[in-house]
Amino acid sequence: MEAVQTFPAGSLGEISWRESIDSVGTEMFPRETIRVLDRWAGVEHYAAFDIHEDEVKLLSAGSVHGADPAFTMASKYAASGLCHRDPTLEMARQLCRRSEMAVLRLDPARLVDWQLRHDIYFSQNVCDRLFVCGLREGRSYGLSLLRTVARGAFPDPAIACIQTIADTLLSLVVKHQRMLEMPDPSPMLLRPVTEIEQCVAAAMPTLTRREAQVCARILRGMSTPGIAIDLGVREDSVATYRKRAYRRLEIGTRFELLQLFIGSCASAATTRH
Repeated sequence: MEAVQTFPAGSLGEISWRESIDSVGTEMFPRETIRVLDRWAGVEHYAAFDIHEDEVKLLSAGSVHGADPAFTMASKYAASGLCHRDPTLEMARQLCRRSEMAVLRLDPARLVDWQLRHDIYFSQNVCDRLFVCGLREGRSYGLSLLRTVARGAFPDPAIACIQTIADTLLSLVVKHQRMLEMPDPSPMLLRPVTEIEQCVAAAMPTLTRREAQVCARILRGMSTPGIAIDLGVREDSVATYRKRAYRRLEIGTRFELLQLFIGSCASAATTRH
């Protein structure tokens, strides 16, 4: 098995991540992600796993041949004993424990476990596999990227592409999973705006009263002119309060504000129970 360390070289100039980024947290994410991987590295199947400690949890999967083949292959791998006999996973965990990110490649012919070789590779017509591994928020994650005999092994330019985009790709799939795991904010945000304001003030005590009022209305989906009319202030004042609030909270977008709000409400609910 060979491990090639990735490097923070940024994304390749011609690769567009827009569709994948826009689809994060939606059912379109696997399709858009495999489209990028197929176009730039000829990847036919991808599967993302949480490989923290001894567990192997399938997070998402995509295939140029449709969703079913990807999930069938990845689910079989995660649910059976295959994953626990796979030397790629153990090496990935060791690298993650050292806070290293890498792209691993294992020659199927060098697998001693013939049953594993058959189940992972030959029964699925897989001829080559790259495995991206790395840490995010203290947990270990892995991305399995496959090509079948129809396309042949990954050529050097494809491997170089995967090395370059590995860090971005891993961040995207983990962010996608985080968004899927977030509680549905709809019930909280359908409350009267004064109640949302009270929740914001309680969850974010560093905010001034006016900043909490503005943030509550941003969460409710009100526009800057709408907030100005509702609070009886000028639009540029609303922009100033928003800027100050975001600076205090160390965030930069409404989405990050929503994440803070949901996380705080979920923690409060857990404490009450």
